[in-house]
Amino acid sequence: MKNKWVIFDLDGTLANIENRLEKSTINGKLNYSKLHESSLIALDEPMTEVIDFLKSFKRFGCKIMILSARFESTIKVTKEWFDKYNIPYDILKLKSMNETYMHSAKWKSKYLMELLTEISSPENVILAVDDFEPNQKMFESYGIHCLNPNTITN
Repeated sequence: MKNKWVIFDLDGTLANIENRLEKSTINGKLNYSKLHESSLIALDEPMTEVIDFLKSFKRFGCKIMILSARFESTIKVTKEWFDKYNIPYDILKLKSMNETYMHSAKWKSKYLMELLTEISSPENVILAVDDFEPNQKMFESYGIHCLNPNTITN
């Protein structure tokens, strides 16, 4: 039997980044370099209900992919944050600097296709969880049900 996969977004889904967004917005404009500073990422608050939801899938033997448009240069602090909050995952995919300006849904679609090639079919992905509506629509276009984490936490 093929492994079953669940895909989770990170920022706004597993990590509450409101404080980081506030500190990275200067004169009404978001500074993406500041947004991805390790010192600020380390301060992200866990979205505990969503993390518990993720852990329940892991307990049932599902594979977990974290697919985030967070910059790849933050991998060290990101992994430390996962360790701090005991967040299990099998694959972590972050955006490379070359992909910085690629729209999130297009970027996630690209890596979803790589995962689907590896696992053979969308039927093996039982769920995605993402807070960004264009990403939700992209997952649904592949026949993958996608939950908004705000529905999990309310």
